[in-house]
Amino acid sequence: AKHVREAAANTNLPADVAKKVKAAHNTVDALKNLKPEQKAAAHRKLNEVARTDAKAIDTVVAQAKELNANQAPGNNERAKQKIETAQKAHAQRIANAQAEVNRLKNVSKNTKAEYNEKISRAATDEIPALVKEVKALDAAKQPAIAKKEIAAAQKAHAEQIKESQALVNKLENLSKEAKDEYNSRIAKAATNEVEAI
Repeated sequence: AKHVREAAANTNLPADVAKKVKAAHNTVDALKNLKPEQKAAAHRKLNEVARTDAKAIDTVVAQAKELNANQAPGNNERAKQKIETAQKAHAQRIANAQAEVNRLKNVSKNTKAEYNEKISRAATDEIPALVKEVKALDAAKQPAIAKKEIAAAQKAHAEQIKESQALVNKLENLSKEAKDEYNSRIAKAATNEVEAI
């Protein structure tokens, strides 16, 4: 079959082109990773370009060599490594996102669990949007929590004032006017000033 290809390729060609086509056929035959149908296609293309555009012989050989290299067993290993690297990066991104969700203070454990589950099933490019979404929920709950904290602090402050005024009122050596003055100052004082009075 090889001789038929070469004979067909060499018919009516200038000697230098015929020699170049023969070398090209031998190069294609030597490519171990090409399938038989890929080699046959390359041989047909070589015969065709030899008659129409002898300069394209090198291009056909280069394409066959590239195809051969892409099908090399080592490329499969490189592809596996790329996949493994991408999988590790995705797993790390999931872990980072879940840690970020778990640090949020204003959302419930159920909400965190729900978003952590969504994140674990999400594509890499979907993860930032999910984190942003749960952070928005966290931020929305912050004013309500702040109001509760303020109310608790105000209540504690009022209790501290009440206790301090009760202590002043128990002092027997102070006049009523002095007690009233201290109680007035205590009522107006900031939390950290009450004990100093």
